[in-house]
Amino acid sequence: MYFFKAREEAMADYVIHVLQAEHNEKTAKKLAFNPPCHDWGITAAFYSAIHYFESWLFHTKHKHTETSILIDNEGKLKYTPHAWREKIVTDEFTRRGFKAFRKLREASGIARYLSFSRIGRSSIK
Repeated sequence: MYFFKAREEAMADYVIHVLQAEHNEKTAKKLAFNPPCHDWGITAAFYSAIHYFESWLFHTKHKHTETSILIDNEGKLKYTPHAWREKIVTDEFTRRGFKAFRKLREASGIARYLSFSRIGRSSIK
């Protein structure tokens, strides 16, 4: 049984995910190498990857991360949406693909929460 079955029709489809991925990728390319906005560039790159992943997922049995989360016999989620996405990536991608996904996810987290500690306060204008 899957979570969010009633919302499945409201989830983005393949084309919407590709369009959003392309938009995020363009944004990432503009911002990633320009401190102090590089954190948003890295974050946009990660979200671009998520949307490319979701567009790929649309043509699998899962359709969308949030509509395919398994639930247990008591109706509780077996995974959070993020953990479910990571499980699908782990199960369906090559080890190299999983490592690339994980590296980008970690870089995005560092950029969002620790970027100024890495580039120094003098870079903040």
